[in-house]
Order: sequence, then structure tokens, then C-alpha cells
Amino acid sequence: MGISTQKTLLHCLCRNASESPTAKAFVFVRGDLEETASVTWQELLDRVRNVAATLRKRNCSGKTALIACPSSIEYIVAFLGCMASGTVAVPIYPPRQGRTLERIASILADAKPDVVFTLEEQRRQVKEALAEMGGEGLELLSVEEAESAKSEGDEVVHADRDSVAYLQYTSGSIASPKGVMVTHGNLLENARMFNERLGSAAGSIVSWMPLFHDFGLIGIVLQAIYSGGRCVLMAPETFLMRPVRWLQAASRYRAGMLGGPNFAWELCVSRIKPDQIAKLDLSCVEAAINGAEPVRARTLEDFLHAFKPAGFRRDALRPGYGLAEATLTVTCCEGAPRMLRARAADLEQRKVIHASDDEAGQTRMLVSCGKPVVDCEVRIVDEESLKTLPEGVIGEVVVSGPHIAKGYHGRTEESNHTFACRITDNEGMWLRTGDLGCLVDGELYVTGRSKDLMIMGGRNHYPPDIELTAERAHPALRRSSCAAFSIEEDREEVLVIVAELERTALRSAKPSEILAAVRRGIAMEHDVHLHDMVLIRPGSLSRTSSGKIRRQNCRAMYLDNVFTVFGESANG
Repeated sequence: MGISTQKTLLHCLCRNASESPTAKAFVFVRGDLEETASVTWQELLDRVRNVAATLRKRNCSGKTALIACPSSIEYIVAFLGCMASGTVAVPIYPPRQGRTLERIASILADAKPDVVFTLEEQRRQVKEALAEMGGEGLELLSVEEAESAKSEGDEVVHADRDSVAYLQYTSGSIASPKGVMVTHGNLLENARMFNERLGSAAGSIVSWMPLFHDFGLIGIVLQAIYSGGRCVLMAPETFLMRPVRWLQAASRYRAGMLGGPNFAWELCVSRIKPDQIAKLDLSCVEAAINGAEPVRARTLEDFLHAFKPAGFRRDALRPGYGLAEATLTVTCCEGAPRMLRARAADLEQRKVIHASDDEAGQTRMLVSCGKPVVDCEVRIVDEESLKTLPEGVIGEVVVSGPHIAKGYHGRTEESNHTFACRITDNEGMWLRTGDLGCLVDGELYVTGRSKDLMIMGGRNHYPPDIELTAERAHPALRRSSCAAFSIEEDREEVLVIVAELERTALRSAKPSEILAAVRRGIAMEHDVHLHDMVLIRPGSLSRTSSGKIRRQNCRAMYLDNVFTVFGESANG
């Protein structure tokens, strides 16, 4: 049974078990790259059937189940078991005492789960953490216990395409997380659209991305189920402790596809040594997906330069753009990304005009996130009038296609505003992304979040541009670890930056020297006065579950004097 005939991803799982029953589907490796666990397609299907049978016996169809397991085969089994039983899955990271529980508490209150999946060995600590959040009455079900009940038939329930498969909670970069209602049809369509853009690359995937995040779950695990290829996984902390392990696994297991946010690629550049690179063979990599917004040109060029000796090719660089409300994928480059040098003065007027490399004046390098995937349409509209804007003009990105989710769980008004937008010169309903960008030659260039845009001195300024300038101003500042935002002071908007120091610079850093360098760089590059800047220790910035900086939350923390300042502030 071919891919095109599948009705849900559960059909794809059954197809894989039928056609390749003994082939390994998912493999987990530890730091030395030795296998710790693996499962064949037939074994995976059998385990999913057992979990589904347990959930059906408990009358969980139509109810919600929190999946609070670490990245593991059991996580995948629990998620697919929910899908096969008609239970709405809610992926989260494992709650434990001592870890920030604010996000999980918000999800508990919104999703109102009937059962919580965990591993047997973690049952006690999960129970204690849930009790801290008012969830002491929730029923805990270990995946091992759920698998112990054997299914009575060979069939997996093939859910209706329009029924909700799971709730993907947004990263909360602007506000509290919202549960996106993703249907079985959405998941299949997203996998189909992404697969057409990736081609053969999805046949072999190596990933460290957490399974509670939409990239790790949909873009990695479910994509592997759709394509029928092998997926090699490692725990996120395995990568974060030693980034080389990810690329060593890619080299050993011949990965066609790698994926991660911008900071992951930067970690590889900054922490993998030349002698380690010399032992890698990355000629197998066809698609290295950079799923950040915006993608940084410097990151792409640095990664290519560092790993070209290992066989990595420019055409494997694949920046992309997506969001939970569109299940995951909106655009992705088909080959080497286009880069566009634009005049800063034009960007301030929300226009993108090509500038030559030797053109006088300040310029910015923008990176294309590629063209929309098949059957997906992207427009750029004015945020107020909702009128379509011409190419080269920056406005809000709106999207339509069969992968657009049903809406937000329990939030009708917000769903109508976000998912049922009607632009003035086109029929149909569109998804408002809240992201700013423009189309040039049919390719999408993302410039930032609408709510993050700063207007100072009558000109538009995009936080990522100012953050990049700040990082470049002094080597003591961590890459991708600055937050730029504006506050009101004497009835006008002024610029504030919060920046993490490199761990190696904590003892030798001279705050006054760093502040002077950043202030000078901001003035020269953006013609903006830096009102205040605070230096903080590594890991102190507020980030989303995928590592994106929560600028609005950082702004609130700054106003509430929450940050512990290293040295003095620019105003101090």
C-alpha cells in the first residue's frame, strides 16, 4: 500500500509493519552512540495496540491523556496508543520537583487531562510534582502497565481524519501556552507536504529534539512513520552536553536529515573541535533543517565553513519556517538558501530592496526560509486592513492549507481571530501567524514577531537585528542569548537589552567595557540610543521549550527587577 493511499498516520504504521516487519523503526543511543533500546515496525505496532486496548477498556476515547515521559520509545508508544484509541494526547516534558512547573500547571488547567502517562520508575516523582500544581487527584498510568494488557484483535482503530489527535501547546513566546487542536488529517497532510519537499532525506533521520516539542514529535518521529525510514534518537541532554555526539551519530548511522533550531547549529560550530570534525563523514546529509525565525546568515555560513571538510554540502542547508497552528511546516528551502542583502533604511520603512555588497550605508543580510510546501499558500498582509501587500513589502504572514489546525482548545474567540481570518482581496479563511515577513521571488523572508516590533524615533526596528549587533560588539556576550525590547520612558519608546555572558567570561568580564562596546555598536548600526542594558549569567534568559527567547517575558522580568545583574547596568 503506497504512501498516497494512506488515510491517517496509523495506516502508515500498519503499512510499515506489513512491508518491513523486522526493520528497525526507532533506535535510541546513549553518549557513546551504542544502542540502549530499539523497536521494529511490527514490535511498535504490537505495543501500540496493547496501549490502545488498555485505554479503550478504561473508556478513554474522547478524553485527554498527558504524556509525561522522558524521550524514549515508551513516549512514542504512549502517543500512538492514544491516537489508536481515540484518546487526545497532550505531550509535555516530564514534571519533576525543582524544575519550573509554571508551563505544565498552565497546561493542566487548560487541558484538564483524565490520565497521565509516565514510566514506572518515575511514577513517584511525577506524582509529587503534579501534587505541587494541584493535580494530586490525577490518575497515573505507567506505559509498562498499559502495555501489559494484550489487544484482542489485530486492528488499530483508524480514527476519522477530522477528529482531534492531540493538543500541541504553543511555546508561549508571547503569552501563556495555548492548546492547538491538531487533527489526524492535519498530521497526515503535514507529513505528506514535508515529505515532498524533503524527498529521500526523510528515509534516515538522526535527532536529539525533545519529543514534547512539535519539531521533535511531528517533524522527526511522525515523519519517520510516514516515510517508513529508520529514526535514530538521543536524549536532548546528550546533545547539549557534547554537541559532537549528534553529528557523530549522523556520520555513523548515515543520516539523510537533521533538524534543529538556530542555537543547535551554533553550538556545533562553537564547541566541536577541528580534530573531531576530521573524523566525521557528513556527505550523507541531504537536508539540515534550521527551524528558527529569523534564520541567521552567519550561522549558516559558519556551519558550512566548519563542516565542509567533513563532506557537508551547501545545498544541504535547508532553512524552514513553521508553527504549531499550521501543525508544523509552512515553508522549506528545496536546496541552498537564497540570501538577500537589504538596506537598513528600507527595512525601517517595511520594505526589502536589494543592496549590492559594496553599497554604502548600513545593510542587513536576510535569509530565505524557502517557498511554501505543496498545497500550502502564503500571503503577506497589512495587519490592520488585512489587504494583500506586494512582493518586497513587510507585513504579517498569513497561511492557508489542509494542514491548518482546527483552533485553540477552549478558546473560541482567539480561535476565530487567529484561524478564521478573511483577507480583503481573497476568498477563504487564513491563519494569522503573528509573524512579520515578506515574499521576494515567491520565497519567504521572516523578519520577526509583530508584537516584538519596536518603533523608536518614528522608525521600525526588529529585535533580531539589534540583538545580533549587540552580540557582535563584544566576545564576552553569548551568541543567540540577547533580548532586545522597548519600554516607555518620558512618553517615548526607548531601547533595553538583556544579555547573557559567556560562562568563560564570568571572572574576567569588565561590564563597563562591554556596555560601552554595545552602546557604540547599536548607535553606529541602528542610529538608536541604548537606554539600558543589563548583563546576566548564562541560562538566565526566559526561553520557550524550543529555546526561543521570550522577549515579552524578559521585558516583564526587567520591569519587575527580577534579573540578577552582573556588574552594573548601562543606567547604573
